[in-house]
Amino acid sequence: MSLVSFYARVAGHEKVTHVEEFNGTYLVRWEGSSESARHLTRALEIAAHYNGEYLRQAWGRHKLPWGLRVVVRDRGSVVYGDYPRFPGPGVGGVIDSTRKEGEPDATPMAALRNAVRIIKTWLGLA
Repeated sequence: MSLVSFYARVAGHEKVTHVEEFNGTYLVRWEGSSESARHLTRALEIAAHYNGEYLRQAWGRHKLPWGLRVVVRDRGSVVYGDYPRFPGPGVGGVIDSTRKEGEPDATPMAALRNAVRIIKTWLGLA
């Protein structure tokens, strides 16, 4: 089961990235590829980089519709852009205070940065 999952959508096409804990290390999986990391912070950087490369397409010349949903096991989820809202675990004070300090989610990259800050806060890495 994934510790963190990123669901990035550009123009209706979705790419999924999972961060899993595996024998004391972390494994980042996406589209048939994977990369391991010794620390969770590094695993999140790898996942953010992969998702950033994909989401960057949405904010080019043509301003494609985009969305991002990030799910943290046993914590909740955050949704940005044009991504369907799903019922799920409630969101507490942690996300509220992080969003006040974070950037608005007007662009895909700002949304991704904000989501990573929220993940780090939820997992005690911030």
